[in-house]
Amino acid sequence: FIYTIFLKATFDLKKKTSLSFDDLYATVFVYLRPLLQLKPLFSSGIVYHLPYFIDVEKEYSMAVSWFYKAVLVRSERTLYRRLVSELFDIRTGKSSSIKLKLEYYKLIVSNRVLLYRFRRKIRY
Repeated sequence: FIYTIFLKATFDLKKKTSLSFDDLYATVFVYLRPLLQLKPLFSSGIVYHLPYFIDVEKEYSMAVSWFYKAVLVRSERTLYRRLVSELFDIRTGKSSSIKLKLEYYKLIVSNRVLLYRFRRKIRY
C-alpha cells in the first residue's frame, strides 16, 4: 500500500520536474545522507559526543529516517500529498528533512573541538 503511494508520488513529481527516477532518487537521498555521526565516549563521568565517519548503509538509513520524520510532520491531509510536497521541497531546498540534517551537522561542528583531547598518541 505505502509502496504504491510512493510510486504515485514519484510519478507526480516526475511530471512536474521532468526528471528520471534515477536522477530523482539520487538527488533526494544522496543530498540527505550524512557523512559523519556522533559517537558517545565516556570519560571521567562525562559523556562526550565525538564525530566519526560512517558507512554507506548507515548514511542511507539516517537519510530515510529523516525523510520519514519530515513526511509525518507535514500538514497535508493525505500521505500522497505529503510525499509529493516533501520530495518537491527537497528538490527546491526548503524541506524540513534538510533542516533536520543541518541541525545534526551543527551538533557535529560544535563537538569537533573535543577531538584534540581524545586523539590517540602514537608510541614508538
